[in-house]
Amino acid sequence: MYDEGVLTSIKKYTKEGKVLSEQKFGETDYYKNTK
Repeated sequence: MYDEGVLTSIKKYTKEGKVLSEQKFGETDYYKNTK
C-alpha cells in the first residue's frame, strides 16, 4: 500500500513521461530515485 503522498509523487512521475504502474513502481525504487 502506498501513502497518499507517495501516490501523488508516483502520479507526477507518470505525468513526466514514465508510464509505470503504481504496483510496478517499487517502494525501494521510488525512494532510491527521490534520495
